[in-house]
Amino acid sequence: MIPPKPCARSVRCGPTSCLPGLRLAVLLCVLSAVLLAGPAALPAFAQGAAPKLVGVEVAGAQTVRDEQVRAWAELEAGQPVSREAVARAIRSLYDTGRFREVFIYEIEKAGGIELAINVIEYPRLSVMQIKGADKIDEDELEEAT
Repeated sequence: MIPPKPCARSVRCGPTSCLPGLRLAVLLCVLSAVLLAGPAALPAFAQGAAPKLVGVEVAGAQTVRDEQVRAWAELEAGQPVSREAVARAIRSLYDTGRFREVFIYEIEKAGGIELAINVIEYPRLSVMQIKGADKIDEDELEEAT
């Protein structure tokens, strides 16, 4: 590589300080590319108008039906969806007390967006054993719990 020629303006000219025009040109090219990409480069929520919801997929539900998760989220296909609606859906799902984690992802589709709801449920108690309860009947203890 041939080193750049020193500029006539400065005696203390380094390899990059003589190229301010090149830096500006690169910056302008990058900004132009971002601006020309326009709304296509932004997610649907960031484009201003609320996109139409074309579907809601549910993943991760083990003991709850997918339809119940959709009902708790209150997100239905055909309605416009906003960040606020997604935030309400996440809060509603957490408020049920059934889920340890809730994630909602946006998937761009023809005619709008699809939301993918991914939930991780709290572990559920499957077996209960009682040991050492000599003075109380085991059936009475199970009824009390």
